[in-house]
Amino acid sequence: MTDDIIHTREARAHGTARVPFHLYECRMPEMYANVPAHWHGEFELNVILAGEGVLFLDGTRCAVSPGDLIVIPPNTLHAAYPRQGGTLHYDAFVFHPSLLGTGGDRSVTDCINPLLSGRLAVRRQLTPEQEGYPVLRDCVRQIFSCARETWPAPISCSRASCCA
Repeated sequence: MTDDIIHTREARAHGTARVPFHLYECRMPEMYANVPAHWHGEFELNVILAGEGVLFLDGTRCAVSPGDLIVIPPNTLHAAYPRQGGTLHYDAFVFHPSLLGTGGDRSVTDCINPLLSGRLAVRRQLTPEQEGYPVLRDCVRQIFSCARETWPAPISCSRASCCA
């Protein structure tokens, strides 16, 4: 890893041992111009709510629009920018990999560990046009709903709060 990449590691803790996740409301340009390139050891699940923009995921450019679901594995360099002159609003659920399971059962050894090590890839952008999207969208809605019940006040994502 180069020094430039190492220095983009996000220092913020995303949750606690008791609540190993954090919710963020990301609103551009109302709160800030963009989310600068950074990475962290947690997973991130984003739901694009309004506007259009671009997310960069390990150098890959993804044009995003309302309804898109974005999956960001741990240690993935990522950034977000609204469309020129436009807005980009999304909610982010950043969570510790332990929420997916621990121990030595088959789901961890065959799915979670390969995902964490990078041996198993996931589709990073899911759009409403893709097969199976309604089921995934409903699962994501349930995740965010349950998270809001536990953590009722999402943090407004700003350059200072997200990338400090």
